[in-house]
Amino acid sequence: MKSVLFPALRATFASALLLSGLVAQAAGLTPLEQRWIAGMTPVLQHAKGEGMPVDIVVQPQDAPEAAPLALGFRDGRCKLVLSLRGNPEGEATMQRLPAGLEDGALELMAAHELGHCRRYLEGAWFNLPAGFTAAPAPEGLSADLQRAFLSMKSTRREEGYGDLWR
Repeated sequence: MKSVLFPALRATFASALLLSGLVAQAAGLTPLEQRWIAGMTPVLQHAKGEGMPVDIVVQPQDAPEAAPLALGFRDGRCKLVLSLRGNPEGEATMQRLPAGLEDGALELMAAHELGHCRRYLEGAWFNLPAGFTAAPAPEGLSADLQRAFLSMKSTRREEGYGDLWR
């Protein structure tokens, strides 16, 4: 199967990998993984330029149920995790993007995850801004449903704050 990357984009991608130091070794990456990384590279370079401790992790095993792109934290570093192998959602996501906007969409996805990274590094992960208080769970819910409701609200709030990274 031929690479989906055009020769000029491939050269730019290779240069970005070598210069950015974001990925130690590109050997063994699938064309789809290369495409996602190439699209995210401008945002990753910006984050690295600001001193954000970010690594790219490409899951080597099939991950059919995983989100194609997620964020993890380990040893004080943010890990952008690509789970594209054996995951039809990775290619389906690319196919849903309007032609010509693929790079911009991949940059937005990376920026969203890095927004979570910034909040995590600043100790604000899942926290409300100063002066705000969370609404209580609705009355009449069992204790289990109250915990589930508050967890859902907290997750939804964090997803919103993930988009506010500067």
